[in-house]
Amino acid sequence: RTLVAFAGLSAYIEVWTGHSRDLFPILADRFERHAFDFVFMDQRGSRYEEDLATLERLELLNAEAVIVADNVLKPGAPRFLWRLCKSSDFETEVVRVNEFAMPV
Repeated sequence: RTLVAFAGLSAYIEVWTGHSRDLFPILADRFERHAFDFVFMDQRGSRYEEDLATLERLELLNAEAVIVADNVLKPGAPRFLWRLCKSSDFETEVVRVNEFAMPV
């Protein structure tokens, strides 16, 4: 939230934190269908595939939504990556980024 405020984007961006299982039903009630332009996932990679399926089932993602998921390569999220890379529903780009203060 601090970075969003510092960038002067607080009027345009809402940051929601919490467990996805708890938040998704609340978000579906609060927002219209296809309301999400951007989703950042940062939890266990084994949850990403289920979370993506839930976002789609609740119709929260718009057609041009950008989804960024951290740590899909290490420790890894193979089922999530398989789904994104093999589906024609998504344009997928996997980018390896070195972790801050971690050896290369």
